[in-house]
Amino acid sequence: MADEDPELKASLIADGVLKPQDDIEDEIPADLEIYWIAWNMLRDDRALGAMGGCGGIYYTAISCYARDHKITGSKFQILLALIKEMDAEYLAWVSERMT
Repeated sequence: MADEDPELKASLIADGVLKPQDDIEDEIPADLEIYWIAWNMLRDDRALGAMGGCGGIYYTAISCYARDHKITGSKFQILLALIKEMDAEYLAWVSERMT
């Protein structure tokens, strides 16, 4: 997706979502790149605790992202499930770092 739109790719690199290298497909299969980009775009849409803890990405943020990118039906269900799974891994990683 980002390879087809140079402006999007440049923006994602500037935001730290993508690495500047052209061989991102070596790290993430092309058909899964959309989910990695989505999670990175949404990763800060969460509750942050006063003592450093954090909650999961809000459903409303995922839903809004999907609506903005015209992801509906079963594709939305897949996006939701994968974002939640990726976020659970992230939260586990954060939790390990805090102990």
